[in-house]
Amino acid sequence: MLKILLVFLMSFKVYSAVILDIEITHEKGLGKKMILKSELMSRERAQNGKLITLKMKNGISLDLEVKYDDKEEVLPEGSVIEMSGILKNDHSKTIKPKSFELNVKLNSTGSVELKDEKGQKTTIALTPKEK
Repeated sequence: MLKILLVFLMSFKVYSAVILDIEITHEKGLGKKMILKSELMSRERAQNGKLITLKMKNGISLDLEVKYDDKEEVLPEGSVIEMSGILKNDHSKTIKPKSFELNVKLNSTGSVELKDEKGQKTTIALTPKEK
């Protein structure tokens, strides 16, 4: 019985995993001297091709898809992680969703800044790390 259990456990192949540090900062200008700023920080396990959804209390939501070579046990240093996302404001019907694509090397930080016509600015910083 023990031999069968050992053979069963050794038959699983371990694949690489990516942890993604996500930081979203949303700034809304109420006047020339006043800015309302909201932040969300999260650490998510990013599975290849699976959707990550984050929502802020102010209605900003992010749908993020991560792609990387998951066939290796350990990702080599300098591997590029491909990310594509859609930023939307669930509280506003007039602000259209904005899409973006970002390629970031493992253990490096990449960011994208999205602005709209109402003076709102959202910055998304993404740092992929190997687990």
